[in-house]
Amino acid sequence: MGRSLGSPLDGHAALKDLGRIVSEMSNMKAMMREMARSARLKQQEDIVARNQRAREQVKHEFVMRNVAKQIDDQRAYLASQASKRHEQ
Repeated sequence: MGRSLGSPLDGHAALKDLGRIVSEMSNMKAMMREMARSARLKQQEDIVARNQRAREQVKHEFVMRNVAKQIDDQRAYLASQASKRHEQ
């Protein structure tokens, strides 16, 4: 070892490079964490939107079945009224 105990380690070029590399890696790691978090949030938003569309579709189908049933009931009622009038 060619240096004395009192010499500053920060002045050494290799340690400065190492510090820069560690800092860049730390920044990249933080950026990757943020990207992963953003991807998870986007995925959750997509799931919520898909579930909302599915609920709306089910609600629409329920309403349409009820409308169809009401039309069928009205048609049956009118047919029964017509047959009663025809019998009189």
